[in-house]
Amino acid sequence: MNLKSISNRIKRLENHGRKATGKIKIVCSWNTWIVLRDGEQFETLEEAIKHVKSKYAFNTIAIDQVRQVIDSLTTVQLREMERIFGSDNQDNEKDELTRQKYCKIIFTPCPELAAYQKQHPEVNFEMITIPLKELEY
Repeated sequence: MNLKSISNRIKRLENHGRKATGKIKIVCSWNTWIVLRDGEQFETLEEAIKHVKSKYAFNTIAIDQVRQVIDSLTTVQLREMERIFGSDNQDNEKDELTRQKYCKIIFTPCPELAAYQKQHPEVNFEMITIPLKELEY
């Protein structure tokens, strides 16, 4: 055993106790959960989270469920969202209430995520939206 290997061993032991600080992004698209770091796809969110926990050190899991929410909305609701979010007139109070309603729907954890959060409160989650350009690899 030489001095360099002892130094490397000390560094590994010191780094082992550090907390992870990164974010892992998971996106839902067409009823498939995709881990953006490696492109792995899973049928359930729980499978995706298990994969992330076994493979990466992280502090927060950032979830983008916008596409799943949009897939679950009716055509009437989608048209209303298009009208509200595509409007140049942002001062209308009625539209503002509707805008807040849809933002709440989008950023409320889906049932699958809510159940996982109850079972595993130690995992930090963050609701995000990722632009489509960022999803193209």
